[in-house]
Amino acid sequence: MNKVVRRKCNRRTGWTDGLTEKETSVPGARLMQMLLTKANEQGLQLRELATKLGVTAGYLHQLRTGRKPMTGISSQIIENMKIFLGVPRISVLLASGIVKIEDCYPEPDILSIYLRQGVDFIRHDPVWGPLVPAHLENPEEDMLMFIIKLYEEATGRKILPQRNEEAWPLRLTDLLALTA
Repeated sequence: MNKVVRRKCNRRTGWTDGLTEKETSVPGARLMQMLLTKANEQGLQLRELATKLGVTAGYLHQLRTGRKPMTGISSQIIENMKIFLGVPRISVLLASGIVKIEDCYPEPDILSIYLRQGVDFIRHDPVWGPLVPAHLENPEEDMLMFIIKLYEEATGRKILPQRNEEAWPLRLTDLLALTA
């Protein structure tokens, strides 16, 4: 008779371990990544995370697999996630896909123009330009935003329009302050 040995796992695997490619492409996967990472840091199991968020483990699984859309989560769950993660409410809304960066612009297409111009600006920077990958021809807008924000943080230079320009009436930092 073969005996099955089960090992007790003290900690879940990380975000990319054990998730299917499909799960990582579900809208709102960034928020799920944030939640699971924080739960792992605290040594929480899925049921404990669910309890802290005021939902069931089954509900979390449905969000993770896309059976329940992140855009349908209640205000109270968003608030619980904000508290659990220790981030502003807008961070939860952005990571879930409920709010998008382009929502901060009066014309959605203007963001694409600003992002492309921003990366072109970085390409011409004598220090940072040579580090921009040559194959960065058609990246997703969220990747461009990430690159630009890293550049702005590293150099202290702002290359995206600021509040005093008509095309940018509300800065992301203003949104963070309003929704915190």
